[in-house]
Amino acid sequence: MIIAHRGNANGPNPAEENRPDIIDLVYHKYQFHSEIDLWKNDDGLWLGHDFPEHKIDIGWLHIRSNLLWIHCKNVEALAMLQDHAYHKDFNYFWHEEDAYTLTSKGWIWAYPGKKLDKKTNKSIAVMPEITDMPFKELKNFTGVCTDWGSNYIK
Repeated sequence: MIIAHRGNANGPNPAEENRPDIIDLVYHKYQFHSEIDLWKNDDGLWLGHDFPEHKIDIGWLHIRSNLLWIHCKNVEALAMLQDHAYHKDFNYFWHEEDAYTLTSKGWIWAYPGKKLDKKTNKSIAVMPEITDMPFKELKNFTGVCTDWGSNYIK
């Protein structure tokens, strides 16, 4: 499984990261899931890495729920998804520099460079390219979250 980090499929592109149209494009072009950064504030729901940038609504999340790995960027987003009537539809998580975290659907989300000693059915290696993790180290993971997903299909 390939997960496009913030919708990136061909390398980092800060100008297009977390843009709703890019998330859709990456799915339609490559069939990649996407990791997105979600914020909630008094003005609603937003995508954006360092701050809220692209306004969305809960319907946008619902329609794409089976394709999104939602990184809650503030506690308001985390609490909203946990409290939402359909929270089981979403795969969401919170982390900063934790070695591993679990998503709401029980997936192991491994911080860049962290390895697994044995194969698991539900685990994601995050950004192996930034740590120069050898490809052979990915064998114990079910998927990868990367800016370079197109390289994995070549």
